[in-house]
Amino acid sequence: MPMSRRRGFALLAGVGLALLVGAAFALPGRIDWDGYRETLAENASARLGRPIGLNGGLRLRLLPQTVLEADGLTIGTAGDGVELTARALRLRLDPAWLLLGRVVVRELVLVGADIRLPWPPARPPALGPLSSLTLLDARLEDSRIHIAGARVEGVSARLLAGGPADALLAEGRLNWRGQPLSFTASLGRTGDDGVAPLEITGQTAGSRISARGVLLAAGGFEGRLDASGADLAALLPTPRGAFTASGRVTAKADLVGVDELALDLAGQRARGGITLRLTPPARTGQAAPPGPRMDATLIASALDLDAWTQALREGGTPALPIGLDLSAETAAFRGMALRRLRLVVQLENGRILVPEASAELPGEGRIDASGAGTANASEWALRFQARRMAEALTALGPRGLPDGAVPTGPASGTLKLVLDDRQAAFSDIAASLDGSRVTGTGTWRWGDRPVLGLGLEFARLDLDPWLGMSEALAGTDINLRIGADRALWRGIVLEALNLDASAEAGRLVLRRGLARHAGADVTASASGTLNPPRVHEAVVEAQGSSTASLLAHWLAVPAPFGALPARMRATVSGPLEALALRGELAMEDARLEAQLVVDAPQSRAAGTLTLRHPGATRLLGGVIGDVGRDWLGDGSLAVIAQVALRPGLLAAENLDVVAGGLRLRGSLALNVEQRRPRLTGQLAGETWRLPALPALGPLPDLDIELGLQAGQWVREGWPAIEKAQATLRLEAGRMALELTEAGLSGGALRGVARIDAAAAPPRWTVEATLEGAQVTGALRGQAPDIIAGRLDGRLSLQATGHSPAAWRASLGGEGEVVLRDGVLSGFDLPALNQSLAAPGMAGMDAALAGGETPFARLALPFMLDRGLLRLGGVQWESEAGAADASGQVDLLRDSLDLSVTLPQPEGPAIGLRFAGPLDTPRRLVETGAHLRWRAERN
Repeated sequence: MPMSRRRGFALLAGVGLALLVGAAFALPGRIDWDGYRETLAENASARLGRPIGLNGGLRLRLLPQTVLEADGLTIGTAGDGVELTARALRLRLDPAWLLLGRVVVRELVLVGADIRLPWPPARPPALGPLSSLTLLDARLEDSRIHIAGARVEGVSARLLAGGPADALLAEGRLNWRGQPLSFTASLGRTGDDGVAPLEITGQTAGSRISARGVLLAAGGFEGRLDASGADLAALLPTPRGAFTASGRVTAKADLVGVDELALDLAGQRARGGITLRLTPPARTGQAAPPGPRMDATLIASALDLDAWTQALREGGTPALPIGLDLSAETAAFRGMALRRLRLVVQLENGRILVPEASAELPGEGRIDASGAGTANASEWALRFQARRMAEALTALGPRGLPDGAVPTGPASGTLKLVLDDRQAAFSDIAASLDGSRVTGTGTWRWGDRPVLGLGLEFARLDLDPWLGMSEALAGTDINLRIGADRALWRGIVLEALNLDASAEAGRLVLRRGLARHAGADVTASASGTLNPPRVHEAVVEAQGSSTASLLAHWLAVPAPFGALPARMRATVSGPLEALALRGELAMEDARLEAQLVVDAPQSRAAGTLTLRHPGATRLLGGVIGDVGRDWLGDGSLAVIAQVALRPGLLAAENLDVVAGGLRLRGSLALNVEQRRPRLTGQLAGETWRLPALPALGPLPDLDIELGLQAGQWVREGWPAIEKAQATLRLEAGRMALELTEAGLSGGALRGVARIDAAAAPPRWTVEATLEGAQVTGALRGQAPDIIAGRLDGRLSLQATGHSPAAWRASLGGEGEVVLRDGVLSGFDLPALNQSLAAPGMAGMDAALAGGETPFARLALPFMLDRGLLRLGGVQWESEAGAADASGQVDLLRDSLDLSVTLPQPEGPAIGLRFAGPLDTPRRLVETGAHLRWRAERN
């Protein structure tokens, strides 16, 4: 084709195209569409299967498709119960026929349709004769469907019905719980029996649900339901996880039910059923029936209750009320193992109702609950009981409870619980724990630093286990108001206990502590910090009790002290490694004061201890008895000591004691680390008065080793023992006093006295030696007596019993007294010799009636048996002549029977006999034989 012809053809084509485009834009405006309203309405009615009226404006758009839009339309009924309205109608027209002036509808679209479908599903009357619906082709955009009281938004779908043998098809999408859901439905033609097959399939969020069955001639649907997907929580308020479900479905006018349901959710299997209660049509003159509701019942062998509670709280507001009835043989909830769980939950209008919840706990326990609320706040009524309380409450409570924190007996109780985003509040607590009543309230406020508040009243309370929870509660602020009729703390019984305390941000405050202990009113207050550990101030006061009962837990108070009323006050302040402790204890006129520096981490303390009283014997008389009172004498009591304490040891350094006439200084240490306490130390004094021997009572239940020093040991009527050094030992009921060094009348005294209180009866022994003692005066003050000489002696004695009388009755042993260069009073042997040599024996009676006799050596060995002292083997060396002595001293009767024989160079010996009481013996002179001999000789 020549170039010029081709150019002409192209020009002609361009002009034609321009004319067509111009006609496309110009033709709609030149067409009178009002004349086509009836035609358009007939075409739309034919497509939809129900009469349509077009009353509003009409708009035509040719490109990109030829579309006619109409609003103000009315849609009639077709006798099938379907009610239909729409905001606008869009018709897609055939453009070719339109250019020829003929309107041909290819597609019908309802925009903003509001469709109300009948319920229950039945054979649609419009499908009976297969009239206008046999060629149904319609679309829905941004529409809404109402069915059985439920409303589905955001529906976009297409409806097709091709011919008499074809099914009615529908496909499209809608919004379900904020998720897009696509669906397809196929409704087959009705058979001769009036039954039409129906199949519906929906897909959303990776899940697929399908129902296959038939529409019954009498109304309703029966079939099979199958569902599966990656997450059931996208469809229903359930735990997250893949699922499969199947069951038999039945639909009636007011009920859709799924029974024989088998559900596998995240590996947990359950069986049960689901019912969907629908809204039946309202009857004339009656109130509108309640809206639709879904109820589900599931029974499982095992259930993860944590996942279900989280799903119910986070599931949001469902499209319709939901009731859930869960049962499980075993269930896990926040680490607890539950059995025979029953949980009934109702979700409605954004609220969560739990009319019933129950489970069995370990220890033959059971808990029941009911409550209501929202995902953020709820109120509960709880009731629990258990036969073995420790097992049940350990399962319910926090892990790591200290031993003894939970009693082991039966438990029961009720309480109310209010939960919200900030806290859990417990009120109306009324419980019986191991037979003990507990009432009160509590709160737990969670956050970065949780807050625990408790206001509880106990009938009985053991404080020790709960005080051991300080580490478990680290990082928690605590406010406590605790009351107890009877409480136990480290073995101390407290009555009417009342505590008001708090721990906030590392600061500890005991605002008030009140209690009664052993008849005393005790008050306490304290404040301090944990980081760094420091006591700002702590004060403890007690008043109105006897000393014994107040201090019984720490000290064994002697009975005379124990009856005294006591007042105590103690203050503490400072860091834990250097706590300043000041304490005062007043017992009538006695005052005990202590000022200590305590190293709490090392459990050590050091400081000054002072005890004062105006009358030593008045304060100590009940302890030391009459013997001790005579020993101490009159005077005040003052004890001052520098003390040091550590676990198991109490040491008193620089100890000064003034008690009556007694003055002591030294050091003592009491060690209680071993099975038996042990007292050691050194005591020294100027003058110690020796008491009379008391009756032997029970010895202290401790071991003793004390070094004793005394300038003098004195006792009235006895020579003083000077510069005495001794050791007192007590071990396992056996006491020994060992005198290692002492001076007596210029001589050296040593010995040991032992008491075996463990023997039955008690036994004591004494062994002693004396060397070089000077006799410078009468020993007895009653003849016969030693009034001068140098004395050596030894003795070994033993006795049994508890009292001095028993000791004298059982006293036994042996000993010897040796005197040198001495003088014996009671007779004058030199004068006797002179009188016997003189004529007429003048002066003999006077020599035998008194006087003094010097001697070079006098040895007096003796034996003791049951309180009777017998002399035997007396040795006498004297320039004045020889003498023999024999006899006995009865210590039980305090009597003497002593015979002195004075041999003569010629003739019979002359004798003297001393008999009778020790203090006033009778003197008998035996001169008859010698006088007869002398008379016969003359």
